[in-house]
Amino acid sequence: MAAAVHMAPAAGELAWTTAAMLRITTHEAPDQVAIRCEGRLAGECVAVLAEELARVRVLAGHRPLALRLCGLRFVDEPGLALLRGLTDVAIDLSDCSSFLRALLPAAPASAGTPRTTP
Repeated sequence: MAAAVHMAPAAGELAWTTAAMLRITTHEAPDQVAIRCEGRLAGECVAVLAEELARVRVLAGHRPLALRLCGLRFVDEPGLALLRGLTDVAIDLSDCSSFLRALLPAAPASAGTPRTTP
């Protein structure tokens, strides 16, 4: 079995795993920090993404954090649970497929900025 590889990347570099093929790219801008996910969010990659999100939340500081999911090709149940949990925090879950958007709950109206986009 291939072991997951996770490196704490600098801005714009990649965190990746070899076992399930998830690529995580972080992009910093003055007004936002964005994370792009490509590949399969499954198995041990779910924990890798959770760790990367925790690291990037600190890095982002006061800036909003966007999670770009358009490159995901598969999400297992634990991965979906992670994404569903993110709708309760200040992370914009935008740029995802309509199928994935249907599986994720819409942000409550009282939360202010929407977490998913139509």
